[in-house]
Amino acid sequence: MNPEPATKSSTPQRIGVGLCSVLVLVGAAAVAHDARTVPAPAPPGKPSHKASVPESEPGPPVVRAGDGRPQPSPSLTETAVLPGLVGQNLDAAREAARAAGFSTPTSHDASGEGRRQISVRHWKVCAQTPLPGTHPTHIAVDLATARISEPCPG
Repeated sequence: MNPEPATKSSTPQRIGVGLCSVLVLVGAAAVAHDARTVPAPAPPGKPSHKASVPESEPGPPVVRAGDGRPQPSPSLTETAVLPGLVGQNLDAAREAARAAGFSTPTSHDASGEGRRQISVRHWKVCAQTPLPGTHPTHIAVDLATARISEPCPG
């Protein structure tokens, strides 16, 4: 009596072990995905449903309305009027941009020398991007500046 070669008898076992490994990996991935999600609260008076919001995925912030529904972030949909800031002191110009609803005013040395505007009271605005007018409040406002004692370039 000759025993069967090992390859024939172990093939079903290898397939079974391989299939089991795949199922374990898929299950682990599903558990990991569920661990990264947070269930959304059910709106009052409505049937509960399982909605999840990924916590670790980048993207715009989600603001929840009073009833728990996701709403777009106000900064991505709101617009405001950006005033003309040219000629103003840098400190006053930044404050005016913030007061108008633009939270990220930046500035740079218009001379091209790369000087930093540490004492903002000693700098004036020579140009602004974007120009005055109505803009989405999430856009960046950049102010080209020169020292108050210097003329604006160009």
